Amino acid sequence: MQREVRQKGANVSTSRCGQPVEWADALPRRRAGALLPLDSRVVATPAARKATATQPPNPLPLRIYRFRVLIDHPSEAFRDIEIGSDQSFFDFHNAIKEAFAFIGQEMACFYVSDENWDKGAEIPLADLGFAEEGHVPALMKDVLISDHMRSTSQRFVYAYDFLHLWLFMVELIGAGEPEEGLTYPRVVLSMHEAPDEHSKEDDLTAGILEEDPYDLGEEEHGMEDDDDDLFGGEGEEGDGHDEFGQGGGEDDEFR
Repeated sequence: MQREVRQKGANVSTSRCGQPVEWADALPRRRAGALLPLDSRVVATPAARKATATQPPNPLPLRIYRFRVLIDHPSEAFRDIEIGSDQSFFDFHNAIKEAFAFIGQEMACFYVSDENWDKGAEIPLADLGFAEEGHVPALMKDVLISDHMRSTSQRFVYAYDFLHLWLFMVELIGAGEPEEGLTYPRVVLSMHEAPDEHSKEDDLTAGILEEDPYDLGEEEHGMEDDDDDLFGGEGEEGDGHDEFGQGGGEDDEFR
């Protein structure tokens, strides 16, 4: 009696581009209903079948993306950072901070951008509650780099510290296979010295206290001179007046 071969619910993985791929698609095709030769069949124990069912096949090789990250600052400092397609934007966030020696714990977000550096979809570090109901964006830790790779020149805008607003232009400049023994993300090129993370604090206070409120300058010294003139100044007690402004003659008596 002929046996019917069925394949129940094929497992699904994710390709390097983020598209679902059935593992069964990678298996050799055979004519529907055909049976394998008896001598080629392997009878597995229940324990072996259970172990096999819980172990997915080896994942597809990940891609490595190289991004140029340029800070919006007169220094024009930039860093080239390599990161895996299966790593998250949270990993990228930490890599950028470390590359530019920013050690604060300020809020940040990525914006999916285009060739004009316009801000598109937002990928925030945390939910601040500002999003419209039903439109809460996915957070950095939940979004993979591959989820937003739509172009060979993909761009993002990274914003850090919403008070001082540090902006970074992030552009894809290359892609390739991972190198054995390397850890990603990693900085592969560093150009120009990055500005200090707190340097914009001076800009915020510039012009507020340009003069010392306790330094009266010439006005204070002018008042001292007027006081000396008003009370006769020091060393003038002998000019017919005593310290009380009275005449200092020998014949005058105190009354």
